[in-house]
Amino acid sequence: MRLWILDLDGVVYRGNKLIEGAKEFVEGVRDKGEDLVFLTNNSLFTPEFYSEKLTRLGIPVEACDIYTSAELTGAYLQESGIKKVFAIGEGGLKKALLRRGIKLEESPDVEAVVVGLDRDFHYRKLVIAYKAIEKGAHFLATNTDSTLPCEDGLLPGSGSIVASVEKATGKRPVVIGKPEPVGIQLILQERGEGKEVFIVGDRVDTDVLAGKRAGIKTVLVLTGVTTRAEIDKIPPSHTPDIIVDRLEELLK
Repeated sequence: MRLWILDLDGVVYRGNKLIEGAKEFVEGVRDKGEDLVFLTNNSLFTPEFYSEKLTRLGIPVEACDIYTSAELTGAYLQESGIKKVFAIGEGGLKKALLRRGIKLEESPDVEAVVVGLDRDFHYRKLVIAYKAIEKGAHFLATNTDSTLPCEDGLLPGSGSIVASVEKATGKRPVVIGKPEPVGIQLILQERGEGKEVFIVGDRVDTDVLAGKRAGIKTVLVLTGVTTRAEIDKIPPSHTPDIIVDRLEELLK
């Protein structure tokens, strides 16, 4: 039995367009009775949002099969017994924490500071985060992606906000999303027992590296960021177990 962990942007779709071969792969995996989930570093949106998007694009998916860095952060906090946090982020992050019974406070008197992408980030939020961490609050980041793909190119990602808190406090966060293995380990606890696990992504520095660190099989698909011309430049520590041009090739 296999478990496939698929990245979304650059693997399954690009913007609002399905990538050729993605639907065929998902259907083929399901026909074989294998398990498949989706994993994204994006903390802006909920699993329900991605479920609706994928279904609209022709791949029906239940929200419970979608893991975001925000949802995994909520799971990590719950497992750690942390119940009160200051969250720098938007709806996807805040809903993920609230559904785990975590209380959100705009105050430095919290157990943890959680930082994700926040398009309304400002100095007052930085001050609260700084004071909380200085008082001993744990520091977590949903991910440290420097950029975020969008319809017309790239925008600054969560990593730019995480870096400002890190610089102010001199503290490094616990990072839940890729390329760190924490989020994948949480998925393995829920879905991976007794299974051969593969992570499939389009980026060597996040998807493949996360898989390597988590000790699972890694697949690089050349429909997104990493191109065939760059394969020879991949360092040995980041070399994927399998490289394919399109997802459906994995069915072979």
